[in-house]
Amino acid sequence: RSKPMETAVEAMKLAIVAFVVPFVFVYDQEILMNGTAVEIAVEFLTCVVGFCALSVSLQGYLTARVGYLPRLVFAVAAIAAITPTTYLKGGGTAVCILLLWGFYVLGRRAATAAR
Repeated sequence: RSKPMETAVEAMKLAIVAFVVPFVFVYDQEILMNGTAVEIAVEFLTCVVGFCALSVSLQGYLTARVGYLPRLVFAVAAIAAITPTTYLKGGGTAVCILLLWGFYVLGRRAATAAR
């Protein structure tokens, strides 16, 4: 048996992307396939990276546990990556990619060192 509120909070953490996607549809028309192929591809990749960072910030885990400060940075970068402003989107996406890559590499090194 599980506690109802703990289950509800975990479900919200897992489904937050589903709550945010409709807002992305409204503010970024490229997600709805309105634009050139390059614009659509860039917008799609930006959203994927932003949503991955948002998931990491809420779950607190990538390849290993993520501390509170990196989670906060992940959250701010993810929100910036899915905003309609071009400069925020670019900066947020760049920070998200660097953080995701950095934590992935650090997690792989830690796993290799533990063997």
